[in-house]
Amino acid sequence: SVSQACCICGGSKLLSPSPSIASSDRPSASSALPTSQPSQIASQSPSACVDEPDWRFVQGTNVALGCSAFDAAPSLFCKQVGDIGFISNGKSVYEACCVCGGGQHVEAASSQRPSQAPTVIPTLSSHPSRVPTTAPTVCEDDDNWMSGGTVPVLSGLSCDALGENESYCAVLDDPQFSNFSKSVSQACCICGGSKLLSPSPSIASSDRPSVSPSNSASALPTSQ
Repeated sequence: SVSQACCICGGSKLLSPSPSIASSDRPSASSALPTSQPSQIASQSPSACVDEPDWRFVQGTNVALGCSAFDAAPSLFCKQVGDIGFISNGKSVYEACCVCGGGQHVEAASSQRPSQAPTVIPTLSSHPSRVPTTAPTVCEDDDNWMSGGTVPVLSGLSCDALGENESYCAVLDDPQFSNFSKSVSQACCICGGSKLLSPSPSIASSDRPSVSPSNSASALPTSQ
């Protein structure tokens, strides 16, 4: 009414309308307001994604890669494998691998006990270490290196794309993936290389003299 709606008449937009005396043919919505108190009902248990255990990607090489191999660069690898329509055990990469949007979701059980193993991630401290480091240098990848070859997923990878996934090291160390005269074990820190490592020396003789003189004496005399 006007006495409920207009301020001049004693009402406002905050006043609720008078309750109806007629019965409703539909159940009313809950009028419960948010509360600052915790709920007495436990929430649904969180779920964890598990990769399809027997799913393997094999293309152009004898090495079979599981879903974990795509963790380094999922936006790149998932699309490449998905675009070629690869199927393993009746499932595509989008159906089998969590990182690509698939996998199996199972209930995650939370532990009530502390871990018996130390964390792999160091704890940051505001205090300096009392023990000096024995290796102050930091390894840097060769930014110009990319894996060679024409194998989907495995060719055209930079060191940065490998992330912390060491499983690629053994696969990409094959000569077909070498590039710029370097293998992955010479170019990428994760595989034991760096941008400071030189390419492997050639075993073939050169048809031109060396530009730089040798720093050591020759074992045999030079012919005049």
